[in-house]
Amino acid sequence: MVGGLFGRIQVYSPHTSDGFYAASYLNAKSFVGTSLSPRFLCLLFTDRCLALNEVFNCGSACDTTCATLNQTCPIKNIKCNEKCYCRQGYARNDNDVCIPINDCKPNSNQASYGNVVRSGRAAYEHKDHTSSILCGPNEDYQQCKKTCPPDQCISLVARFKCVSDPPCEPGCVCKSGFLRAKDKSPCMPMRHCPELANSPDFN
Repeated sequence: MVGGLFGRIQVYSPHTSDGFYAASYLNAKSFVGTSLSPRFLCLLFTDRCLALNEVFNCGSACDTTCATLNQTCPIKNIKCNEKCYCRQGYARNDNDVCIPINDCKPNSNQASYGNVVRSGRAAYEHKDHTSSILCGPNEDYQQCKKTCPPDQCISLVARFKCVSDPPCEPGCVCKSGFLRAKDKSPCMPMRHCPELANSPDFN
C-alpha cells in the first residue's frame, strides 16, 4: 500500500484478508520504510494481481492447482515466470479461481495434502508419509537441510564457523540466487540484500 508524499510504502503480509498485494511481495518487502521515486513506485506496483488470493511473483511455469496437488511441475525453468500465482495454502480449481487447498475436491489421482511437501509449484513425498512442510516462493524443500552458513544476506559479508558434518533435518531453503533478510523472512533476490547496496556489481 502506497502512502505519503515521498512514496513511503507499507507491505502487507501475503496472509492478510483484504486481498491487496504488491506487484512483487518479496521485492517490495525489501523497501519497507524507504522513500522511493514516483517512477520506481509505478514500476513496482503496475502489475499487481486483482483476483482474490493471488500474488504476483516470478516463479515456476506451473501454478498450484487442485487437479495436480500430488505432482511436480514437468517444466524446467530457464528463467522465472512473472505472473499471478495462487498464494500459499491456495490452489486453482476448475474455474481458474484460487481456493483454500482444503476445499479442493479429492479425486482418485490426488494424494492427501497432509502427506505432500509443496515447494512453490512442486510437491515432494516424505519417506514416512506422516508430516508436511509448506515451502514459500523461491524456496526448495530438502530432506537434509543445510543450516550453516545460513541462507541469509549476512552470509555475504560474515564468516561462519560451520562444523564439517552438521546434524541433518528436513526443511525449506532459499533457491540459488535468493537469500533471506533475516531468519524466517521470505527469500528475496540476492541483489536486494542491503549488504550489496554499495556493490558496483549489483547497482
